[in-house]
Amino acid sequence: MDFIEPLLTTYSPEFLKAIIDAHGGLTQWQKVKSITIDMNFSGSLLSLKGYPGHHRMTVTAETSMQRTVLDGLEGFQYRRIYTPQRTVVERVESPSLPEARESPRLSFAGHVRDSKWDHHHVSYFLGYSFWYYLNLPFCFTLPGFKTREVDVHEEGGEEWRVLEVTFPDYVATHNPVQLFYYDKDYQLRRMDYKAQVVSDVVVVKHYCYDHKTFSGLRFPTLRRVHSFSSCSTSFLIDILNIRVNFKDDEPSQEHPRLDYTSVSLA
Repeated sequence: MDFIEPLLTTYSPEFLKAIIDAHGGLTQWQKVKSITIDMNFSGSLLSLKGYPGHHRMTVTAETSMQRTVLDGLEGFQYRRIYTPQRTVVERVESPSLPEARESPRLSFAGHVRDSKWDHHHVSYFLGYSFWYYLNLPFCFTLPGFKTREVDVHEEGGEEWRVLEVTFPDYVATHNPVQLFYYDKDYQLRRMDYKAQVVSDVVVVKHYCYDHKTFSGLRFPTLRRVHSFSSCSTSFLIDILNIRVNFKDDEPSQEHPRLDYTSVSLA
């Protein structure tokens, strides 16, 4: 299936509403200030870009603006702050001034898959990725997003309904048009896209597993990303905990800590 030009079936606004409701509803989401996750993070692409091994990270994504704070890559000596217009890298225990890069996406010009990333490249990539991962599916209701339902997809003996989403220019993301696959319970099972800052020709399959509820909102807690052309895992994201940070400082209802050290998805 060509994820860029699938066959149109229907505009289907009720499909998006069902997805939103299944994830806790827009009213609950509008109470939220930010989402914080603790996770284990690794993968072949991360190693290729110069960040090998397993990383324990904490990521906070705001809901009212595109801003993400990342701690833990290369240990907790750096804090990385992402917005679409600017990335900032600061040493946590150092008097040195933070390093900033304006218009960070322009710095990927000329990159190929095996190009190494500096602090700002990885900050930008992870910043925009986790911003919209953690704001899904509610960000689809923001101004400028366009959605439509396309052909049903069959996989693993199941039928998944598919939402094609066109992102507005002001939202940094992997590429402008992406596919999102939902099961009968409207849980996100897969995403298809091209991570253009990595490669404009490699189509990625991004699978989501083990959905759980935190403070009334639904999230996948295990993600595995690989390309159509390779079985190797580009990224493995196993979320250990999620904290929903409310605007009125209502306490987050945390789920018991998760641990996927023994999970195999091969």
